[in-house]
Amino acid sequence: MRAQVVLLRGDEILMTRHERDGRVHWVLPGGAIEPAETPEQAAVRELREETGLEVALDRLLFVEAPQRIGHGMTGPRYTFLGRVVGGTLEVRTESTGVLRGAEWLPLGFEAFDAPTRQTLDHVRQALT
Repeated sequence: MRAQVVLLRGDEILMTRHERDGRVHWVLPGGAIEPAETPEQAAVRELREETGLEVALDRLLFVEAPQRIGHGMTGPRYTFLGRVVGGTLEVRTESTGVLRGAEWLPLGFEAFDAPTRQTLDHVRQALT
């Protein structure tokens, strides 16, 4: 299971940059829900760990059903709308992972891959 947060600033959205196999992927800030943690708790924790920002969650936007990836299944993905209530955006990286930072980007940023564009389409629909 995964929890992620949509943060908007005018026409921009906060995205995290991940690098894997020489390719850059932009995704909403978030990550795995740990045992005994609610999706809301995970969303707030992951956003703080990845960006240095403190957030308040306004509402659940949508839940995506589990998907088959390779030979396994991913759990549902919870997407929340939030707002910044503290902290400072920091460039955070994972020494053992793929996270390479976070940036405010235009919603129509051309470098977004197809899965990211699809997620952002779901976000737009949920906000209307």
